[in-house]
Amino acid sequence: SSGSGNITIGSGVTLQSNAPAFFATMSANQTGLTDNTFVLIQFNQTSVNEGSGFNTSTYKFVCPSGRAGKYYFFATVRVGATSTDALRRVFIRMFKNTSIIAQASSDFGGISDGNSYDKPISAIADLAEGDTVEIQALGDVSTSTWLAIGGDKDSYFGAYRIGA
Repeated sequence: SSGSGNITIGSGVTLQSNAPAFFATMSANQTGLTDNTFVLIQFNQTSVNEGSGFNTSTYKFVCPSGRAGKYYFFATVRVGATSTDALRRVFIRMFKNTSIIAQASSDFGGISDGNSYDKPISAIADLAEGDTVEIQALGDVSTSTWLAIGGDKDSYFGAYRIGA
């Protein structure tokens, strides 16, 4: 086709939507997290949940029936130290079922007390019906506990289907 006219699609052509799609955030900080230990990040609210694949009780995406295919996943977790701790390292990983499909980390050597840092991650994954995807993070602080910062979209998790 050229110009600005209409495009005609022949019979037998099926157009697919990018659903399911979701965008999940945390309503509040996830606090008291054990130093240097991975935890499941509790994304407990969604502003988009087309196809109802994201579960705000388990904090995981579950590939719905009839929607297997390729998905683009993205997440950012903002890891923070308490007011008396220095943040030394941040690690984030994305799991499909029990296998890591993406991971990223940053080492700081101990930035100032009470500091925080965003760590993004993304991946493309082939999902079958019932496969799950989740985000885990780790904070390494100087003496105490760390927190995953929620509210105001500091930490988020999303995805959309990109093909069969």
